[in-house]
Amino acid sequence: MEWKRAKNYTIVFLIIINVIFLILNVAKRSEYRLSTSDITAVSQVIEDRGIILNCDLPRDFSPMGQLYMREFGYDNLELQEIFFGGISGVRRVDVNDDIIFSRDNNTLTVARDSVSFSGTLETQPADIESAGVAVKEYVDALNDYFGDYSLNISSETGEGYYFEYRQSFQNQLVFSNYLKAWVGSNGSIQLIFNYQQPLEYKGTREDIISADEAVYAASRLIDDDFTTASVDGVEKGYFLVERYGSGELAAVPQYKIYVNGGSASYYVNAYSGDATVD
Repeated sequence: MEWKRAKNYTIVFLIIINVIFLILNVAKRSEYRLSTSDITAVSQVIEDRGIILNCDLPRDFSPMGQLYMREFGYDNLELQEIFFGGISGVRRVDVNDDIIFSRDNNTLTVARDSVSFSGTLETQPADIESAGVAVKEYVDALNDYFGDYSLNISSETGEGYYFEYRQSFQNQLVFSNYLKAWVGSNGSIQLIFNYQQPLEYKGTREDIISADEAVYAASRLIDDDFTTASVDGVEKGYFLVERYGSGELAAVPQYKIYVNGGSASYYVNAYSGDATVD
């Protein structure tokens, strides 16, 4: 009888302990949870600068560590296959640390921080859908080779169409791994992309600023660039900022802020609060 009573007490005690832990965890998470009043406050402040907050903000700002990456070595033969359909007739020129490949009116430049291509499509795009199909052919080929680019923005411009692709690693956006493409209504095409291989998250988790603080930090630059503006998107991810001699790279948490439908964007370092223009 005493044993049954003791067992029941033990079960009740464990239930109480679990409830306490649950309450503590909820309370801890709420410390790093952006409130509605915070969002309202920053909306009013930036409105005085002619900036409208027209999107939801990431609510969570729990401490984050760094993302370690490895420099990716592009295979020049593979790139020539993707952009020229092979190496036949392709000319190579080395300029400083850049490698430039060309054939006819098409040019591919392999630099340390990015790869860019300019050329002409076989047919002029009739609309944004057909332009997107042409870009996707290059993107699919690159994804088969190394990356996992997914479409983020597609829009019409005064001279054609713009497409922006991005990547993620373990459900976190990696802003420094990007692909941007411009397709002209005359059939011209330009692409620029960058890729470094994500490895793992490590290092001490440090406090980061909240999304409303990031918007406020960027609003100073936005105010310099636009008389009136609309913040149409805010995302949290990683951007490569440090390089080491061993080839090891460190990406830190950043907020990316999209303005006027993505026609402009700004980065805010989530550790320091420093804002820069994309």
